[in-house]
Amino acid sequence: MFKITKRILSSSRNIYASLSAEYRKSSLNALTKAPVTSLLGVSGEFAEKTKLKSIDAFAKWKYFLWARSLVTLAAMEISGEESAIALNIDNCVDLEHENKSFREIVALPPSALQGLTTKHDDILSSLHIMTIRDLGNWDAAKCADAITILAALEKE
Repeated sequence: MFKITKRILSSSRNIYASLSAEYRKSSLNALTKAPVTSLLGVSGEFAEKTKLKSIDAFAKWKYFLWARSLVTLAAMEISGEESAIALNIDNCVDLEHENKSFREIVALPPSALQGLTTKHDDILSSLHIMTIRDLGNWDAAKCADAITILAALEKE
């Protein structure tokens, strides 16, 4: 009889540049449950204020998802062109910004998103996030998103 054992192959694949040392040996699935502060560039103050507990929750944080979507659409916007259809994002941005272009919106502070306040701006600015564009391009949030997506594909 042969004994079948699971072999773990050595790999140079890692995300060490994004994780605190104690989480660097974790699987993707384990990382989804890890504290959001295990990602470098995420402060305890941010985690406390937003009540985000895990990397998975951070990946699904609506303000990052909104900002990332706005950044994507801003890159596709043609300046000076009027839209033939209404692209209604009124439930995303505060009232005074509803008629602005995507490019104008992504240049605004994060508090221009409905639900975020200037207190959030203060916390985010300590993480070098000054605009909605910065929020949508935040490496820590993009890493959380990538971990969560790829964890679903991880083999045990």
